[in-house]
Amino acid sequence: QVDDARLATDRAVPPQRQGERYLQLPPLDPEFLGLAQRIVDGVEGDAARARAVERYLLTNGRYSDTPPAPDPTSRLSPVENFALGGMAGHCEYFASAMVLLARVDGLPARLVNGFVGGHENTIGGFRELARSDAHAWVEVHYERAGWVRYDPTPADQRMAALEPPSLGTRLRELGSALELWWFQRVVGFDRADQIRALRSAWLA
Repeated sequence: QVDDARLATDRAVPPQRQGERYLQLPPLDPEFLGLAQRIVDGVEGDAARARAVERYLLTNGRYSDTPPAPDPTSRLSPVENFALGGMAGHCEYFASAMVLLARVDGLPARLVNGFVGGHENTIGGFRELARSDAHAWVEVHYERAGWVRYDPTPADQRMAALEPPSLGTRLRELGSALELWWFQRVVGFDRADQIRALRSAWLA
C-alpha cells in the first residue's frame, strides 16, 4: 500500500492500455452527481479526493449482510439508491458506490473481488479462506504508483471480537491439515517427487 504522502505528488490517470474504460459511467441521477461533487468540494489533489470519497462511505455507511430490498418502482439503480439512502449494505455496495463516485470526480477506478482475512490453521501452518472471507474493494490508478487500493467498507461487527479456538475449531483445523497433507503427499505425488524420494532413500 502506497502512503498518502507519496501519492500527494502523484496524479490519477487511466492506464495506457484500455484506460478509458476505467472512467466510463452509466446514466446517473443528477442527485448522485451532486453528491460526488459535494464530497470532494474544496479538496486539493487526486489522492486527497480519492481518500475523501473513501472516508465519506466509511463514516456514513453501515455494514449489513442483509441490505434493504431494492424498490422496484425506483428510477435509480441499486447503487444510486444505496448512496443516496441509508447506506446500509455489504462490501459490493460500498465498493461499487466508490467506483462510481470516483469516476464522476475524474478518478480512474475499478472494483476488485478477492478475499480478506481468513483463519490461521496453527496445526498445518497455513491460512484457510472461507466464502465469508470474500470481499470487494476499489483501486484507483495513478501515473507513478499504478493501481492503489482503497477499502470504503465499514468494519463488519462480526469480526470485532476474536474468541479463543474451541475444541470443534481445533478438530476442523486438524481435518484441513490432514486433507492438505493428503493432496500434497499422495494425490500430488508426481514423478519428480518420486525421483527425489528414491534419491533420498539411496543417499540414506
